[in-house]
Amino acid sequence: DAYEPDLAGSYNNAGSLYSDQGQSDKAEKYYLDAIEIYERLVEKNADAYEPDLAMSYNNTGIFYAVHGQPQKAEKYFLDAIEIRERLVEKNAEAYEPDLAASYNNAGNFYSDQGHPDKAEKYYLAAIEIRERLVKKNADAYEPDLAMSYNNAGALYHKQNQPEKAEKYYLAAIEIYERLVKENADAYESYLADSYNNAGALYHKQNQPEKAEKYYLAAIEIRERLVKKNADAYEPDLADSYNNVGVFYDKQNLSEKAEKYYLDA
Repeated sequence: DAYEPDLAGSYNNAGSLYSDQGQSDKAEKYYLDAIEIYERLVEKNADAYEPDLAMSYNNTGIFYAVHGQPQKAEKYFLDAIEIRERLVEKNAEAYEPDLAASYNNAGNFYSDQGHPDKAEKYYLAAIEIRERLVKKNADAYEPDLAMSYNNAGALYHKQNQPEKAEKYYLAAIEIYERLVKENADAYESYLADSYNNAGALYHKQNQPEKAEKYYLAAIEIRERLVKKNADAYEPDLADSYNNVGVFYDKQNLSEKAEKYYLDA
């Protein structure tokens, strides 16, 4: 009674460690050991332990999604959501951030699995919560909201819904530009990703001036990041160089295209 909660917490932490280190068998073992204890504890005291059980379900869902076991991943994502929705009904202020995270994870999962309708449902549910949270505490929740906007933009981009994609990409960019002014080290890479996404969208929609603007803005940031940490950011910079090379190639600007292709 006294120590099982601590043991479950240690199991969950070990699972996260082994997952990060790519030791999937050990990670799975410890995640499931944590769940086994938390499920037993919830039967005795749901109010005390359902938040921990939902966390373990969510972590296990992410683990199975990463390791290509979609049926198990879906089960644990939805189990986490079921608990967190119930917790939000009791205490929205305490549990809405966790529920939004679960909704976002489910959106990512369904997007990767090729279920855009389900992905859209969960992305928009996450956005609805995070927009409300930002009104209360922008500093705490704007990064999460920007991520959700970017995810929704990518989904709509993939589904050939350019107006919706543009709306969410630009909403993400607006937040990231503001965050970069406060903390460039933390957010410039995210801003560069969003610029690159917007460039790709405008390129696809045959809006060359906008495409060029965002592609070059991404490159400007990524070149700066590479000077600080080449190992981390050179792959992204190469991707940007290649993208803008393709763009200039299609615009029949062969000299510019060649420059970026060779840099890539």
